[in-house]
Amino acid sequence: DWEKIRQQNEAEQRDEIRAMYKLREQEIISQLMQLESKQYDMEQENQTLRDKLEEYQRREKEDAETIAETITKTVEMPGIESEVQAHLPLHSQDLPEKPHSPQPLPRRETPVPASPSTNEKTPSRFYRPFQEYPTKCV
Repeated sequence: DWEKIRQQNEAEQRDEIRAMYKLREQEIISQLMQLESKQYDMEQENQTLRDKLEEYQRREKEDAETIAETITKTVEMPGIESEVQAHLPLHSQDLPEKPHSPQPLPRRETPVPASPSTNEKTPSRFYRPFQEYPTKCV
């Protein structure tokens, strides 16, 4: 009798443990599905943001090209200030026509002595002639 009762108790415990594992498995599957859904939503949002960024960059590039063309036209044909003003954004029309230009600094009377480590053929690592700077129009 005792053996039979022990086997029944063990069988009940095994069934209980199986049920707990099944329940836990269902919880984990549910959490996994929620995470996959959240990941999908984030990927969709990421793609939307990428698309918006590309559109913004495209518009910025077009605006920069338009401004560059306007500047080029202005340089090539002086006297078309009214046409230039029409192409500029509204906020720039509020600016004064000729902003105050700063006065140039007075020239130094005494020459600056060259440092002993300066070699004329090898410029300092901080100095780059104007021509070496890359120009990039956005």
